[in-house]
Amino acid sequence: MAVQTMDKKVKGYVLWEIQNYPETKQKLKEYQNGASHKVYVSSLYLQRMEQTVGAIEKVLQRIDPLQAKMVELIYWRKTHNAAGAGLQLGASERTVYRWVEQIVYDVGRKLGYWM
Repeated sequence: MAVQTMDKKVKGYVLWEIQNYPETKQKLKEYQNGASHKVYVSSLYLQRMEQTVGAIEKVLQRIDPLQAKMVELIYWRKTHNAAGAGLQLGASERTVYRWVEQIVYDVGRKLGYWM
């Protein structure tokens, strides 16, 4: 049986959502609190933002704290690359890439993009 992998474009999109999670979460809060009342936002768009933020939060809650720190260093603070984050966290560069891949697959699964 062949091992299936996530489509490259879908994988890129899920990774983009993870990278932009802090901004998406902030926008969602603003829309929900009415701070952006001048902008019309469809309920479908808000639903999608809620689903995305919820999926990422669920995955982040269940992963190892080192993995969550890795996501923060590489994708949110943008202060480290994979090798630097690995060095900081006591993991190899390859392990960091494996963590990223697993997180992307888990978020993709929660969003319904992966089985």
